[in-house]
Amino acid sequence: MGEDDNLLLPLKEWVDLSKLAEEQQQSSLPSPENIRNAQMDYIARAVVVAAVVLDKLLILEENNYNWCPQDISIDNVHLEMGACDVTMLRQRNTTINLSSLQGIQGVKLSIPRNHTSNGGVSPDEIFKKVGLILYSIFTRGEVPPSAGVEAENNTVEEAMLNARGRIKRRGDESLDDSSHDESDSYEEQAGPNKGRQKVSVQEATKTFRRMNISNVEDALRQKGVSSSLCRLIVDLIIAPEDKDTKFQSLSDAVAELQQIMRRPDACFGRDTDSNNSTTDLLSLQFGDGIVGRTEAVGTLLEASARAQMDTESSHICLIGGTAGVGKSYLVESVKDALTSNGWIYLSCKFDLLMRNQPLVTIASAMEIFVQQLINVRGLPDGFDVDAVIATIEQSLSASGIVVLSDLVPSLRVLYRSVFAHVIMDDSEDDLNYVVAEATPDEDDGDEMGISSANTLRNRLHYLFGRLVEAISSVEHPIFLFLDDMQWADASSLELLLSLLVSGDHDDDNTQCLLVAGAFRSNEVDEAHMLSRYIQKFEEAMSVNVTSIQLDVITKSATHILTSEALLLPLRLTRGWLMLSTLSHSVTHSLRSHSYDSWLMKIFFAIACQRSDGYGTSMM
Repeated sequence: MGEDDNLLLPLKEWVDLSKLAEEQQQSSLPSPENIRNAQMDYIARAVVVAAVVLDKLLILEENNYNWCPQDISIDNVHLEMGACDVTMLRQRNTTINLSSLQGIQGVKLSIPRNHTSNGGVSPDEIFKKVGLILYSIFTRGEVPPSAGVEAENNTVEEAMLNARGRIKRRGDESLDDSSHDESDSYEEQAGPNKGRQKVSVQEATKTFRRMNISNVEDALRQKGVSSSLCRLIVDLIIAPEDKDTKFQSLSDAVAELQQIMRRPDACFGRDTDSNNSTTDLLSLQFGDGIVGRTEAVGTLLEASARAQMDTESSHICLIGGTAGVGKSYLVESVKDALTSNGWIYLSCKFDLLMRNQPLVTIASAMEIFVQQLINVRGLPDGFDVDAVIATIEQSLSASGIVVLSDLVPSLRVLYRSVFAHVIMDDSEDDLNYVVAEATPDEDDGDEMGISSANTLRNRLHYLFGRLVEAISSVEHPIFLFLDDMQWADASSLELLLSLLVSGDHDDDNTQCLLVAGAFRSNEVDEAHMLSRYIQKFEEAMSVNVTSIQLDVITKSATHILTSEALLLPLRLTRGWLMLSTLSHSVTHSLRSHSYDSWLMKIFFAIACQRSDGYGTSMM
């Protein structure tokens, strides 16, 4: 024995130990719920083991391994595990350690050194062998029912004869071997058997296939295996008749299992229920993930990490693309990742009809945040509400709070004492100061009016900057999402420029801010107002600009969307690439509501026709 032998656990032994752990878990509290939970825990472990086994076999396939039939067997599969884990698992007189069962580091195949290839194994035979391994894993070491065994050992002709024999034994004495051919035609019997039909060879084959599928599937379902995993295993063991839905390589099986693992909510228990209403069946199921935007998501997260580390610069990420391409969804997809790391997520959306109300849109984001401070809700973990409230009051002063309250009304609720002091003491100097600066004297000339307006504008910019500094910190930076910036008013863009270019990065109140701005790039040409401000951002030495351009998602991504919306694996929707292309050209969208449309209802109808009895649940 080599030194590495202690780190190898035969897959069959792992199945036995995992089964024992399931039984121990069920006996600890013999309630229906606990029994079901133990069953689901076993399946969860089995999914992980199946994934690593398939990955290993896929590597061999990609390296053009010269398969031999005896190579692909559960007897030849060993799991690489830590020596301590293997030792603990083999102590049968103790409770099985579940964490040890999950400590799988890899897979090794013990291939006989004297094996000889018979010229290669057909793909269907490889898939069948792999399917039998998976079947054994998920059924706790059992072998397929007799029909499944026949599928492995008998020829097609023998299988058809056996199927027809079973039909005869069920009472259909009209079968006549000498009269069958490959056609689908039926001939009605005369005499006492009138009304009965002869069964063709092709029909006998279909009957046998249905029996095989039903037997294997029933055995899997009795072990709590979901419909998605049933379909994967059954289609590996018994190749589908439709060439479009057959496995082309082991990569198809790996991809299908990965889809199931990405959607565990659907994999564990969300099988198609015959009691579901038509409305429920026709509703599309989009996951929470994002498809086809891996690079863009990475760029956005890198920009956020850079903003959190580099407080000496200002940071803005500009996201361009046509309407409905998924700009908003891209930003929203990183919200949870940001907030879980302490970020304060603020967002607002510009509207073409609101351009005559300057600063209202950006101020609405601050209004929501102040409401969160009042209600102590929606804030990141570890956020010191009292300290921030005190810092805002200290940074803005009473006059500043009064000025901003016109744009952020909830400040009046948060700082009641400030406004009570102003009114009770008849100290209207602050209010008069604001009015005097906001409204130029009627006798003043144009220059005085412009000067007064600029003074008020600069004061508002200063106060907004102080507010951002008071709220943000390295531990809790601000992520400000500005959507539809092509409709932003000039005052809002000036405020944004001030926050980025004039931000104070030298004192202890340094702002920690990342602005993400989305805009329709096809509507913003060189003459557009936003283009001029983008140029100013890029020319400013203190501003770090990140640009993301989103194009229409690829056809392969659309294929994934179609697959996941219908809860069907990619393999079963591969033959619908023409429809996926149509959906791609019609919607031009990334998981937008337009996918939940008549076109996808058509996909669903096709899915019902082509699901081959498995329903429409992919996961």
